[in-house]
Amino acid sequence: MPDVVVRIYLYALIISTIFFPVLWAIIWLVRPKRRHSLMRTKNLIRDFLFLVTGLLGFYLFSGRLLNNWLIMALMSVMLIATAYLTEALGKLLSKRSQNNGAK
Repeated sequence: MPDVVVRIYLYALIISTIFFPVLWAIIWLVRPKRRHSLMRTKNLIRDFLFLVTGLLGFYLFSGRLLNNWLIMALMSVMLIATAYLTEALGKLLSKRSQNNGAK
C-alpha cells in the first residue's frame, strides 16, 4: 500500500477527531436548549480514543515500525474496538444514572 494512502487515512482520522468536538462545542453554545442531547460523555470519550488511535498509527507509520498494510489493519481493528468499547461504556453510564435517579 502506498505511503500516501496511509498518510491521508491517518491525517483524516486525526483531523476529524479534532474537528467534531469543536463543532459540537459551537453547536452547544449556539443552541442552549438542546445541550443535554448534543454533548454526550460517550461521544467525547469516543473522539478521544479515536485521536489516541490516530496518533498511535501516525507514530507507527512515521517510525516505520510496521508494514503499511499492518498499520491500516491495526488502526481499523482499534477503531472498531473503540466504537464497541464506547457503546458498552455508554450503556454502563446510562444504567448508572438510572440507578442513581431511582434512589
